[in-house]
Amino acid sequence: MTWVLLERDDTIVVRHAGPVRKAMVRLFGPHWDQDLAAGVSADTSVEHSLRAQYLVMTGHRSLIADAICRIMAQAGVSVAGAAPSGFPMQSPRTRRAVRACAGDLQRLAERLRAPGPVSPRGVALAELLVTDGAGPLHYGGDAAVLRAVCLAAEEALDPSTEHL
Repeated sequence: MTWVLLERDDTIVVRHAGPVRKAMVRLFGPHWDQDLAAGVSADTSVEHSLRAQYLVMTGHRSLIADAICRIMAQAGVSVAGAAPSGFPMQSPRTRRAVRACAGDLQRLAERLRAPGPVSPRGVALAELLVTDGAGPLHYGGDAAVLRAVCLAAEEALDPSTEHL
């Protein structure tokens, strides 16, 4: 049985998070990822809280970092432990943007793998960077936009930047 503590107007509210809610959060994760990336507090609802808890888990953060490294390898960037797959999935313009931002992407992946606390907002931004097929990592090829998103995600990973 899982219980979630939510902060509401300087009081702590206890809510039950049953298996149905947990399954919904896993199934519809991108919905709550967008909210958390936009700065919505994990205390907004049980679902936001459960998703935030899942996002900051070391294993999940490693999956996001691995995906970033695979995308870099597909773009022709040499990344330790990531072999490029057969056919590059990005357009030539997007591959150039990924190569131009390789240092920023590598720092983001390293920060996601680093031990210690992170902000759910930063992980949600990194998750959306990897999973949004219309985002700068997969579409468009604008290195300046990709760099800005990488830097925003990396900065937001710092829990001291979390708004209380």
